Amino acid sequence: MRRNSITTLAQCLVLGLVLAGMGCEQDKGPDYGWVTVDNYSSQTIGYLYLSPASYSSWGTDQLGSSMIYPGDSFTLTSVEVGYYDLLVEDPDHYLLADGYGLYVGPGGLTYTLTD
Repeated sequence: MRRNSITTLAQCLVLGLVLAGMGCEQDKGPDYGWVTVDNYSSQTIGYLYLSPASYSSWGTDQLGSSMIYPGDSFTLTSVEVGYYDLLVEDPDHYLLADGYGLYVGPGGLTYTLTD
């Protein structure tokens, strides 16, 4: 009987250590937020670029074949916390707006485009 109690206690301790270790692993790594672009302008957004502020190029368009029409919104998820530059263009690549050194925190960022 005592041997079964010790074995059960050992199993519970091992299980507790495994579960505690899993919790610690979840706390490691960078935090992530989101970026929402609200289009309250009269222009259609055809291109959206978001790059870390330390980068010298814009990278790829985040919209792909999508557009953000007047009154619509678009959200990028899983954006690593940090400072970013944002470039917004119409479908003909004319500049509509840009922002530099924008902070994306765990609570996200909303960028609003107006006329």
